[in-house]
Amino acid sequence: MAWKFLRRLLFAFHVCWIAAVLLLPVWAWGHPMWRLPHLTLVALTLTSFYMFGRCALTDLENRLIRKYDPGRVYEGSFIAHYLKRIIPWQEPGIALARVTLAWGVLWTAVYLLLRHFELHHR
Repeated sequence: MAWKFLRRLLFAFHVCWIAAVLLLPVWAWGHPMWRLPHLTLVALTLTSFYMFGRCALTDLENRLIRKYDPGRVYEGSFIAHYLKRIIPWQEPGIALARVTLAWGVLWTAVYLLLRHFELHHR
């Protein structure tokens, strides 16, 4: 029972992590102190993809699932696993890492431009 509870906590944390990576730029646009934490989340996500070939949180979630219901362990990414219920697609594999990298590059450029205008147009 403790494994199931820990897995649910990790699931909630994982959803919050993804939401922060996707939505924090909206907040960071007007609150510059949130830009670095946002880019840090993106960098940690990318580091996990490139060091392990997958998300470390997904691996941990599957280890916890294996403790109480081995039949529910899933292959591939967290996002793909849950979106497959809504959108039928093949496992995107490295595509998610590329999209995350593009997201990080985009927001790094946007934040640098914002910083430039903030410093030079006061």
